[in-house]
Amino acid sequence: MFFSSIINSFSILPVHQVFAAHALPFVKKKCVIFQQLNVYILYIFISIGSAQTTIVEDSVVTQSKIFQSTEVIVYSTRIQSELKHTPFPLTVVQGNPLLQNSGVTIPDALKNSPGISLVRDGAWETAISIRGMSRSNIVALIDNVRIETANDIAGTFSLFNIHDLERVEIIRSSGAAVYGTGALGGIVHLMTKRPSFTDEFQLNGELSSVISSVNNGASQHLALECSSTRTALRLSGGYRKASNTTTGAGVLPNSQFTDFNFNGLLEIKTMDDQTLHLSYQRSQGENVGIPGGSPIAAAATAAYKLIRREFFGFEYAIPDIFPSVALLALRISQQNITRNVEIIQTPTITLTPHAVHSTTSAQIESKINVSADNILVFGAEAWQRTLESKREKINTMNNTVTGERPIPQSRFLSAGIYAQNEWNIIPEILSLGTGARYDWIYISNDETKNPEYIISNGVLQSAPTGQKILWENGTAENNSWSANAGIQYALLSHFNITFLASTAFRSPSLEERYQFLDLGNVVHIGNPNLKPERSISLNAGFRVHTNGIKIQTDFFLNRLTDL
Repeated sequence: MFFSSIINSFSILPVHQVFAAHALPFVKKKCVIFQQLNVYILYIFISIGSAQTTIVEDSVVTQSKIFQSTEVIVYSTRIQSELKHTPFPLTVVQGNPLLQNSGVTIPDALKNSPGISLVRDGAWETAISIRGMSRSNIVALIDNVRIETANDIAGTFSLFNIHDLERVEIIRSSGAAVYGTGALGGIVHLMTKRPSFTDEFQLNGELSSVISSVNNGASQHLALECSSTRTALRLSGGYRKASNTTTGAGVLPNSQFTDFNFNGLLEIKTMDDQTLHLSYQRSQGENVGIPGGSPIAAAATAAYKLIRREFFGFEYAIPDIFPSVALLALRISQQNITRNVEIIQTPTITLTPHAVHSTTSAQIESKINVSADNILVFGAEAWQRTLESKREKINTMNNTVTGERPIPQSRFLSAGIYAQNEWNIIPEILSLGTGARYDWIYISNDETKNPEYIISNGVLQSAPTGQKILWENGTAENNSWSANAGIQYALLSHFNITFLASTAFRSPSLEERYQFLDLGNVVHIGNPNLKPERSISLNAGFRVHTNGIKIQTDFFLNRLTDL
């Protein structure tokens, strides 16, 4: 065991060259420092192995391609295929280009992608819009698992460290119909870095440190990977802290944040080529300022006192279980997102909304070789989101604490079956993709009283004057379907045309069904029996792809009904 070559020099390089170097395997043995827009980043890569020692005397850096390779493989269509051969309007952003961004969150790094707009509630709270479709019409996934939480204040994508992402795939259409409810506008699929099996034992390390003057911020990230023929392990963690952000108009108040994360992934090769994948992810933010957002009054001060995501994942993959079944995969996961907010409305009134969003999911998926040029993916999926939400209203003027539960303890259960087929009718020239899904959705809630309690001068009143039943025990059901069909045709060797038609649905969220708006003289109560929204989408495009040129143009139409 020994340290294989470590270059003992430091180089100051342009950003694009640094990250081109980052992509090269041998540069894992190199230390690079660079300065760009008052952001200082230090990367250190160390490898330990049993190979022969190699000493590198010269620093060699190659420029990365501006255009994506035509051999990029996409996964979010459920069927692995080359990017140039899919009829879906799809963008793939690899991990290294993501790191070139000097922003705080993943949406900061995606905002320049075609059809993508940045939605910002603060420096830390960001989301994206796909072709004008809001965050509630976009399904977010992490390694094939849905991320379910409230959408009122953006923060979902801030609960992931960008250094742990292998790639991000974005489908800009409801052609993502096989993902079920909510994919009217498309999907954003985050794929984390996974360790690989190696013929001999290897140990790799990566350390990065960032200092930013715009918010006096600092962050560190450390990752370790070890691998052998039967096991592979990756452990990583990061910490960030920043004060208020300085903008061209001055300091943005209440934009500070502190967060940290830890990820652990273990791959075990059990028998033959079958693999067991175990993962644990935890991200947590504290004292995260919320300078904006529609639910927050302009005169109020709000902050996440705590926002945390904890994830446990299990996946077992069996390749070639039968001659016609290329892969059978079972996935089970548990994800909890905790959001504790403090809103200082006036010097004497403070609100403390807090909620726990728990999602349990199970999925079984098979890839079937119908023929040499025809692949069918068939699967079943069930997931349930449980919402525990309440708030306290603290009035220091009369020394009272009022406990309220505007949204009842409720559950959203979705179970569906889906299929996606890809048929290369004429290989490299004409392909047809079709998919469909059917979902059964069941919603239930507990009885809820409002106010739930009042503490006056330290005395608890569990049945205060004026208490009434806000929500009775209840249930609701939605059944809905989605489908897509797309064609890709190569007019010339470097010129393709595509067409995609799809329909999708969105079953209203728990927050929408159990909406409670107290406007003083008027109180608005939501409707638990809301029916699903529906979309019809058409997308036509042409693509030119050569070694030096890549052009992709899409014309699309989205029509929404039953809003």
